[in-house]
Amino acid sequence: MSKKIDSSHIKRTIQFDAQKVFGSSADFEMRFYESVLAADPDSIEAMEVLAHVYTRKGLYTQGLGLDIKLSYLLPFNAIAIYNLARSYALLSRKAEALDALERAEVLGWTDWRAALADSDLSGLHEEARFKQMISRMKES
Repeated sequence: MSKKIDSSHIKRTIQFDAQKVFGSSADFEMRFYESVLAADPDSIEAMEVLAHVYTRKGLYTQGLGLDIKLSYLLPFNAIAIYNLARSYALLSRKAEALDALERAEVLGWTDWRAALADSDLSGLHEEARFKQMISRMKES
């Protein structure tokens, strides 16, 4: 007669061992995507994920660097430009954040509800340009 294996225990053990070796999942992701970029410096997917991981970890300057690079590689991608605005806003670079948000709007990004709910942009909410942009988006 075979004994039933508790797979949840195995999964917890594996996760625990992985955390001991790699640290948090964000640390693992960061190291993994940094190594991907070392091997392929033009990997857009790796840059996008790594910029997000940097932001989650509070490494805003590193995230901004990748978002700037992505904005050059994807100059007509409204989401890339929106993410650039978020990075500038997190570093209290309000004028640059608003410039990027307006550029994203021109490129077709008009999700005013997301802009108001996005905590990364909270430092812009009282800015006249931000309020005007939200009004324009609501009207369209």
